[in-house]
Amino acid sequence: MRSFVLAAPLAGIALMTMVAGCGQGGVGSSLGGQILTPTVEGSIQSALPQVLGPGQYTVTVSGLDTTGHANEVDITGTNMTPPGAPTIASMNAQFLDVNYSQSQNTITHVGRVNMNLTVTAADMTTWLVTDKGIPDTVVTFSSPDQLGLTGSPTVPTLGPVSVVIQGHVVPSGAQVSYVLDTVQVSGVSETDPTILTDISNLYNPLVDLSGIPAHPTITAVQAVSGAMTIVATGFFP
Repeated sequence: MRSFVLAAPLAGIALMTMVAGCGQGGVGSSLGGQILTPTVEGSIQSALPQVLGPGQYTVTVSGLDTTGHANEVDITGTNMTPPGAPTIASMNAQFLDVNYSQSQNTITHVGRVNMNLTVTAADMTTWLVTDKGIPDTVVTFSSPDQLGLTGSPTVPTLGPVSVVIQGHVVPSGAQVSYVLDTVQVSGVSETDPTILTDISNLYNPLVDLSGIPAHPTITAVQAVSGAMTIVATGFFP
């Protein structure tokens, strides 16, 4: 097993790390008479900006043979910003059955990808305010899947209003959706279905991982006090 740490000031980490150019472990080392060049580490780092943004990452390769096949590659990352999603406070990813082409300097096959992502309430609040454009947002996560929101969205049918929402998060393909269970809207005594749909559309999807090229499917979403955990699987190509 060989490990190396990447500190990428302009980079991010996600499934594309493996897809766009990672694979072998130690840099400049020898394996069965084959010299592993520094381009392995460099190719990983060069792929990072394409996906999630700044962060510090650790990559561990296990079971690498002379053909470029690795049994497992493990990646951890912190404070990542994938497109379509709030900042990911932490990520642990496992890549199984990986084929790496040294001549092409790229990954040609990943049999299975397992990912665990953590989004904090603070980062979700920032995402809803800055990217969704919903001021005065306060986010509260609670077990097992509950999400409480307050904020001041601009609803198409009403204009700027204050809302208090209680709902739950659910997986939906490559996205995390927010199901509204109860909604209170300032100045509205009875909320009709059109208003509820408009409000739901402002918040959904909460997280979208469809921009990651390894076909992520979110299999579970769990909430605890202060954070939400997303479990996803994928493959490549």
